[in-house]
Amino acid sequence: MKKILFSFISGVILVLAFFWLVSKVFAFSIPTLPPVPTTPPVPTTPCCVPAVPTIPDGIDPTPTPTPTATPTVETKRESVSSYTPPNYTPSVCTVAIPAKPYFTYSRISPTEVRIMWSFNDENTTHLSLNWGYDKDTLNYGQLNIPLKPQEFTIGALEANKIIWVEMGRWNGDSCISRSERLDP
Repeated sequence: MKKILFSFISGVILVLAFFWLVSKVFAFSIPTLPPVPTTPPVPTTPCCVPAVPTIPDGIDPTPTPTPTATPTVETKRESVSSYTPPNYTPSVCTVAIPAKPYFTYSRISPTEVRIMWSFNDENTTHLSLNWGYDKDTLNYGQLNIPLKPQEFTIGALEANKIIWVEMGRWNGDSCISRSERLDP
């Protein structure tokens, strides 16, 4: 029993010695903060009033600026006469021009117009339609419309609003004959 008691007391002493050593090795101190003043500082000038500077005698309070010269850099400019525009070669119609197209139309609903045509021209390979709400600006269109069937429906229009339509008859990709712009 003495042996157990001795082992217990030795273990406690060892643990206490260990904690003492750790506290000495890893000891740190908490820094102290400076004391907080108990009264706010008193301003030396009144609040919200700007200080007015005093002007010594003999000094003009409104000086006039003296002009200074601004240096300029001369740049070399290219002569306009040295510009050569690119050559423009418009497409040339090398086949027979189709006859002027004529078409009929009917409004089939407030938002749809049907365009119909009836002609047999061997100089026509395909058709095109352009349309819009302004006679001078036809923003919408369909290219490469086959010759048959001989009708085309324009849909998704603004309800009951006047539209302008122009048909084109094509012979190949460069020869076109256009109709008058009509308002179905």
